[in-house]
Amino acid sequence: MRIMTGVSKQHSKTKLFVQIAWWVTLPILVSCESHAHKSHEGELHQVYEFTEQTESGSFNVQLSTADKSPAPIGDYHDWSITLTDRDSVPVQTASIAVTGGMPAHGHGLPTKPEVSQNLGNGHYLVEGVLFTMSGEWLLRINIVAEGKSDVVDFTFSVSS
Repeated sequence: MRIMTGVSKQHSKTKLFVQIAWWVTLPILVSCESHAHKSHEGELHQVYEFTEQTESGSFNVQLSTADKSPAPIGDYHDWSITLTDRDSVPVQTASIAVTGGMPAHGHGLPTKPEVSQNLGNGHYLVEGVLFTMSGEWLLRINIVAEGKSDVVDFTFSVSS
């Protein structure tokens, strides 16, 4: 039979606490894993406006909520895209597809956003975006223009 002293009992309690803390925080650490795409911080009451270059560098893309308003949870809202080439010349005619979802949850967007209007001078209107809950969301912009095909990911947090 082993007799535990006060120090040994304290050591066992500390070891048990560390093990419990590890298993409780592990899922949080895993969900905070960095992604290969760009990450931006945003909150529900902030205006979303991001500018990134596409993966192969063919285009510059500015993505923002239309009318510079916050993106609500549970309501359809619109976004605008400003597209320029690598020399910052507006891309007048492009085929743009918007997809996305919640990477941490493994699901796509609940809607199929569409570029509904070419507003001219490299500006495009995207309608039909819907975020159903708080969390990290991804919008992927696929572009075909000027004989090139390229993509850019925008990842940001939406909270209520």
